[in-house]
Amino acid sequence: MCNEHGQRLKIRVTIRQRMVKAQVWQVQVGRSLLYLLDTDIIENDVDDQQITAQLYSGDPHKQLAQEILLGVGGVRMLQALGIEPAIYHLNDVHAAFALLELARFELDQMGGTLADVTPYVCDRTLFTTHTPVPTGQVFSLAMMDDYFVDYWPRLGLDRAEFFALGAQSSNPDVFSMTALALQLTRSANAVSKRHGEVSSQLWQNLYAERSEKKAPIGYITNGIHSRSWIAPLLEDLYQDYLGKHWAERLSDPDIWSKIEHIPDERLWQRHQILKARLIAYTRDRVLKARRERKECSDDIKAVERLLDPKVLTLGFARRFSDYKRSDLIFRDLSRLTRIFSNQKRPVQLILAGKARPNDTAGKRIIQRITEWSCHPDLRDRIAFIEDYDMYTAKLMVQGIDLWLNTPRRPLEASGTSGQKVALNGGINFSVLDGWWCEGYKPHLNGWAIGEDAETRDQEVQDTIDAESFYAQLERDIVRLYYDCDRNHIPHGWVKRMKASIRTIAPIFNSDRMVSDYVNQLYIS
Repeated sequence: MCNEHGQRLKIRVTIRQRMVKAQVWQVQVGRSLLYLLDTDIIENDVDDQQITAQLYSGDPHKQLAQEILLGVGGVRMLQALGIEPAIYHLNDVHAAFALLELARFELDQMGGTLADVTPYVCDRTLFTTHTPVPTGQVFSLAMMDDYFVDYWPRLGLDRAEFFALGAQSSNPDVFSMTALALQLTRSANAVSKRHGEVSSQLWQNLYAERSEKKAPIGYITNGIHSRSWIAPLLEDLYQDYLGKHWAERLSDPDIWSKIEHIPDERLWQRHQILKARLIAYTRDRVLKARRERKECSDDIKAVERLLDPKVLTLGFARRFSDYKRSDLIFRDLSRLTRIFSNQKRPVQLILAGKARPNDTAGKRIIQRITEWSCHPDLRDRIAFIEDYDMYTAKLMVQGIDLWLNTPRRPLEASGTSGQKVALNGGINFSVLDGWWCEGYKPHLNGWAIGEDAETRDQEVQDTIDAESFYAQLERDIVRLYYDCDRNHIPHGWVKRMKASIRTIAPIFNSDRMVSDYVNQLYIS
């Protein structure tokens, strides 16, 4: 981006008593403009040039610098561009310092105190909270002292008053970005109904004068951009049976009810093609990884036997973190082995994902899963795809039979991978948390792991949920999948595939989600 003089547009932000410059970039994304801030310019100190180099670096100082740049710098960038937003929507806590910069700007213009300009700031701002997990949402008071000692006087505050904006009763030694966002915005929402209930309980102390049921954290459940995730093979099928304009009426249940008109054999045949493509891709990625590690020739040749397109295929792909319990189904390895290696009704699993750089527990889970997949009775039935990326994600959500999600309740805010799977005819097998609490229809469109409750003892809960997984997989899911007619069509399974599409696609899409944001928050 250039200014009116043809010079590159740059903004300035003070970070840790240093003046940092950021160059503004403009990217056209469809019909929308995306603006980016880049500190990798020669005017900056070498350390400051790295501020925008990597997300999730594991360095809290870099994260705080990034959030100052995003929040404070973001407001200054919009002002430099001459953009005056009607609404500032903070999507997660990472831009929450924008609220302070908006307040500072109003104080410079109008004078008065922070209390005087707070109503104006609140009137123009909304906040969407994305997780009840505190990781990455708090900073130590010592760090805040270091970075903001010159900033809070510009708000007319002393140290104690400034820290009160981010006070968290459960931990008085940290500054909470969520607390800051909740106090200085007019409205806050969670990203699923269950998440809204959990968030209201977590932050009830900020609204002591209200009853729990009236805590002002509502919810708008996440939805996916359907046209980005649907497989072309199924898109063609929908065109034939749902009508030419189905993609323009994504939220219309009547459109999706026409799924029942698709012959079972046509839907099943296309799903099988997508699954075969996924398996071929998985073999190729595993083969490449084994060759790069210079594994023995037997292990490299064994890739030829890895996975079978005719076998019930489970999928698990997401960030590997302790609370997501990616290793839950391996809790009883002997039982898992018995189920997966069944000669008549075998099961196989494809996993993919990454852990954050500083998440040792997440990395250890990946290591354990890799070790377990080498078990002689599992090595042909379990595959882990390294270097997870968007292309891998697309192939997985389009080709998997059964999608797993096993988080600890109630820590899953929403999740969207299962929504993408359902759009492509896959079926969800998930813990009742996040969006699945709203999407799950018993005995119709998927299965639930465990009960809709949790115990205080995590070990006990893990045991309960693992047992639920094994029992349902062995008793119900496997039998339904392999109950085929003479043409090898599992009509009962396809019936549930259709129910998955019909009940999930019209609700959990971004068209509905954006409409909810506009009608419930933006113009309210």
